Amino acid sequence: FEVVVIRHPDRLARDPIVKAQAIYDFTQLREARFEYVEGGFDDTPEGNLASDILTLFAKQENTRRAARSKAGKIEKARRDLFVCGRAPYGYKINKKVPGGLEIVQEESKVVRYIFDLYTEKLYSIRAIVDVLNKEKHIPQRGGKWAKSSVSHILRNSTYAGFAFYNKNKVVRDKIKNKRIFRTRPQDEWIRIQGIQPIIDAQQFQKPKKRLAYNKDLIRRQPK
Repeated sequence: FEVVVIRHPDRLARDPIVKAQAIYDFTQLREARFEYVEGGFDDTPEGNLASDILTLFAKQENTRRAARSKAGKIEKARRDLFVCGRAPYGYKINKKVPGGLEIVQEESKVVRYIFDLYTEKLYSIRAIVDVLNKEKHIPQRGGKWAKSSVSHILRNSTYAGFAFYNKNKVVRDKIKNKRIFRTRPQDEWIRIQGIQPIIDAQQFQKPKKRLAYNKDLIRRQPK
C-alpha cells in the first residue's frame, strides 16, 4: 500500500511515542504516506507539528478520563461493589445484590464440580479440562475449556465470597504494544466483601496448597 488514511490524528495514537513509532514504520520502512480525513494536516513540518500538538492534548484528556474512572471504581469498591471487570464464570453483574454479583446457577454447579475434581478426586488440571470438554460444559467465552481457564477458577477468591480491587497494575510496553501485569503493595488492595460464595472458605484453601506444591515441584524438576 502507498497511503494510510486516518480520520483524525488521535485515531492513530494518543501517545506521542506510539505515534512516532507507527509513523516511522509506515513512512520509513514501508515508504507510505498519511492522509487525514479531518484537520487538514499535510505532510510538512508545520502539519506534523500541528498533529503532534493535538496528540498531546488527546493524551492529556485520556489521562484525565482514566483518573476519573479509576476514582469512581475505587469509591464503588469501598462500598463493596464488584468493579473488577468482567464477572467471573458462575456470576453475572447485578448491582442490586450484595457485592454486585449474582450467582448463575448452572455455571456455579460447574465451578463446584471443578473444585471437587481437583481437591477431592485429585484430578490434574489437564484431566479436568478433558472432562469438561467431553461432557460439553460451555466456558464463559464459548469454545473449549483450557488449562488457564480452570487454573484461574481455582485461584479466584471471588468464589469464596471476596475479591480485591487495585491489586494489580498494568504497565504498557509502548514500543512492543504489550501489557505487563504487576502486583501492587498489599496495603493498596481494596477488599470487596459480601459476595455470595459458591464454595466455602475451607474448600477454597485446598487448591492453593496443591498448586503451590506443583509449582515447587516443576521448579525443582523442570523437565
